[in-house]
Formats: sequence, C-alpha cells, structure tokens
Amino acid sequence: MIKVADECGIAYQVSIMKHSGTDASKFQSSNYGMPVLLINVPSRYAHTPTSMIHFDDYINTVKLMTGVIKRLHRKTVDEIRNF
Repeated sequence: MIKVADECGIAYQVSIMKHSGTDASKFQSSNYGMPVLLINVPSRYAHTPTSMIHFDDYINTVKLMTGVIKRLHRKTVDEIRNF
C-alpha cells in the first residue's frame, strides 16, 4: 500500500492501533488468520450524523485503492499472505 502511494504521489499516514479495534480484528484472528490493512478517510466528527471529510482526501483514497487493485496479482497476494 505504501509503495503504491509513493508511486502515485499520494500522501499518507501510518498508525498502529494498540488499544482499539475494528471489525478487521475478527479476520486477523479467525482460522489461521489473514493479513488485514485498514484504509481510512480522515474525518471530523466520526460516528456522528454530521461527520465531514475533505474532498481531496476522498479523491486520494479512491486513487490509492484503484492503484492497489490494478497491481494486485496472484504473486502479490501470495507474498502478502506469506508475510
């Protein structure tokens, strides 16, 4: 994901959640587990009816996801799964 963001000139931030969680944690711990990567659009007032995002952040998220999907081949998936 970082490599794609760098290649596409998309700004990003990396953080690790130590004391919080998302539904993704269920995937990480089920069966033998699987790699999970969360993509979040920065927002204000999250979890309220009036949360707001910046349009540029939305566009960059779409660009990032499109770039990742275009580069997602069997070899890449295998590398991720065997990390």
